[in-house]
Amino acid sequence: MRSIALSILTVLLLSSCASSRRLSRFYDEKAEPSDKESERANLFPLFYSNGESTSVLWPLIDKDEHGFAIRPIYNKEDNEQAFLFPLSGWNTETKEGWVGPLVWDKDYHALYPIYYKDEDDFQFLTYYNCTNSQGLFPLIHSSDQVNCFAAGLYSWSNHKKYTSHQFLWSLLANWKNQKETDDYSHYLFPWYSSKEGQKETKALFPLYHSKISSKSKSYLTPLSYSETSARKKSLILFPLYYSSEKYDKDGNSRSDYWQFPIILPLVSSETKKHSSSHESLFGLIYKDETIKQKGQGSILGFLADWESDKTSKRFRIPALFDMTGLIDISQNGETSKANYFLYSYETSPDMTRRDIFPFITWDNGKDESRFSFLWRIYETHEKNGQKGGHFFFVPWGA
Repeated sequence: MRSIALSILTVLLLSSCASSRRLSRFYDEKAEPSDKESERANLFPLFYSNGESTSVLWPLIDKDEHGFAIRPIYNKEDNEQAFLFPLSGWNTETKEGWVGPLVWDKDYHALYPIYYKDEDDFQFLTYYNCTNSQGLFPLIHSSDQVNCFAAGLYSWSNHKKYTSHQFLWSLLANWKNQKETDDYSHYLFPWYSSKEGQKETKALFPLYHSKISSKSKSYLTPLSYSETSARKKSLILFPLYYSSEKYDKDGNSRSDYWQFPIILPLVSSETKKHSSSHESLFGLIYKDETIKQKGQGSILGFLADWESDKTSKRFRIPALFDMTGLIDISQNGETSKANYFLYSYETSPDMTRRDIFPFITWDNGKDESRFSFLWRIYETHEKNGQKGGHFFFVPWGA
């Protein structure tokens, strides 16, 4: 169709330029300096002649060695001629021209918009037969590789590398299979699936989508989403659960995080290479974290807390400022302490010391022991095999 339009434009331009060239050339010959005939006749614009060209009632009639013109009836410029331009025009050398809607040259001829014919193409109204294709526009089209029927409702392509089936210009369905591989692309609204090498995609618009490759994704709108790659794996069960795990370049876990539920995490956990954290409601209810073997945590911020490192541990209830709680337990490499409100003790490698409510102390070790009630109202001890004590502040023994 593009070649047809270009052919019409070319013929019109050639023929219209022929008449204008004659007018311009005659006017230049009259006005510009030249070797003019001495016996020229000048009654311009009624009549003018210089021996080589003649004009009568310019620009209606003129004649020279290239041709003549009786405007607007006839015009001849070398091989280009026109009659009642632009109704007709032709070129006797190039064998091209037109009469109204009838157009021709040495390669084609056409009667627009009814008929067109060249060496490879033929069209009559909406029927066409072109190189390797033919059809009745817009109902039927066929070629060596494509057959289309019913105004685009269905098309079938048999390419040397693939076959495809299309329904409603691919809007309803597009089924394509590769011949040399097992790759494919299938679409049947609202279902879509494809395979290209190691990459696979499946979708049920707008509810479900899954992509499998070195980086795979899948989601079930709006309930579920998952993603897996060489460096990351994540899962979302909206609005209940979220998890994410990241890896280093060697495939080792670099961090692992999950929370439940998503919007207001009642419980969450994060584990990294040198740290970990476990929380409830952003740590307001419960918090426990470890950074490079140093740990700390709390319940409700002040109800209880704990801390630890390589050599020591501590736990207390309640956890107000830096005070000793009703229950306060701590230990390090050599000693451990405990306070249970009415009972407390401290243990070292050589001795265990206890305070018991009311008014009692009780110590014992490898080579000594001591017990007292109301301090020295009653007190007894033994050290290195020797015994002694107090009774109503009166000492006795060693």
